[in-house]
Amino acid sequence: MLIKISKATENENVEFLFCVIDCYTKYATCMPLKGRTSKQAAEAMKKILLALNPVPKVQNTFVL
Repeated sequence: MLIKISKATENENVEFLFCVIDCYTKYATCMPLKGRTSKQAAEAMKKILLALNPVPKVQNTFVL
């Protein structure tokens, strides 16, 4: 989920928050983004996944 921040000039040009919620463990985290390109979102997701301890072995993206 991306959340738009209206005062980017006051927040070191951060315009968006990239938020991830794990519904199984109810773990939520957000990363600041200066833009909303796919490369920036992928880097933020990579940082979030690498910060998990322990790193999950299987990531299922199947939705019922």
